[in-house]
Amino acid sequence: MIGNGKVPKRLRSYIFKAALLALASLFFASCGDGTINDVLSFDYNLRGTWKTNDPDSQYSGSLEIGFSTIRITGYGGNQTPDQGDDSKRPFANIGRGISLSGYSEEGKIYIRQGGNIQSFPYTYEDNWSSYPRTQRLTFNFDGRSEILDKK
Repeated sequence: MIGNGKVPKRLRSYIFKAALLALASLFFASCGDGTINDVLSFDYNLRGTWKTNDPDSQYSGSLEIGFSTIRITGYGGNQTPDQGDDSKRPFANIGRGISLSGYSEEGKIYIRQGGNIQSFPYTYEDNWSSYPRTQRLTFNFDGRSEILDKK
């Protein structure tokens, strides 16, 4: 300050630039390293409730996908036939009816259960030209397709 109590223009400019630099540093420091603990989320188009496309399917269930959570219902172990192969049961090793953290990235859904993260490749289709609009997710479980429609 100068004897008159005013801050010189040059010093004010320096303080302003330093404050901007500090804010930018805080912003970049808050960006994560790409782990599931960061704010990773499901693609906007995947959020909502998805149900088995074919009600007469050997397996039936649903997915409830939120911003960064997923809940799987159905697809119970009792749906696997006596002579069947449990590897074909959708989401066979994932807990049912509980909210789990997850995210989507590059055509895969990632689900964390305990300390493990499992990935499930999917195909997303959106048919705007039909009425009503249809959105579809297709997964492949050991050669068996599981198709879900958005409800």
